[in-house]
Amino acid sequence: MITQEENQWLAGPTIPRRVQLGFQLHLPAIHGDAVAPAQLDPFLLESELYRLIRSHPEQRRDRLEWDSDLQRVARLRLADMVERQYYRHTDPDGHGPNWWLRYNGVTLPNWYDHADDANNVESINNNVDIAADCLASFIGSPHHRDHLLGGSDFYRGQSRIGVGFAWGSAAVQRVWSILTLHAT
Repeated sequence: MITQEENQWLAGPTIPRRVQLGFQLHLPAIHGDAVAPAQLDPFLLESELYRLIRSHPEQRRDRLEWDSDLQRVARLRLADMVERQYYRHTDPDGHGPNWWLRYNGVTLPNWYDHADDANNVESINNNVDIAADCLASFIGSPHHRDHLLGGSDFYRGQSRIGVGFAWGSAAVQRVWSILTLHAT
């Protein structure tokens, strides 16, 4: 029998059956040609970080719902970071997270910044491969804490979330992107 907590967790990101069965996935489109160890299964790590953010005792949002479009864009951002070996909110072409969302078909509220390098939506982290350690690192930064736990009115209104995780080599080894967005 599934407990209420397990049922809530399952309401988060969709985990393919092959992951639920414990098979290791190799996703070259996201992770280059590197095969990560089983503990770096992106689906499970993304789900765990989402659960930790949503259930954090200091979470100030009334609701925080998984959004597969945000997850898709977070993964695209990470694939770009891994391929082009950069780790920052703005890519080498000068495009920030807001641009990435718009370019990939996600509608942003009109009051969001529309500059090419704008970021009203993303927190990133590198070189951490445990979801709890990733969240602890974010919480140690006042701006990231505000973003992920909805500390300010602006971020508290962002009720949609997508989490991406990827691994690579050199400068971008184990990288996370968390995107949050107001409902449109």
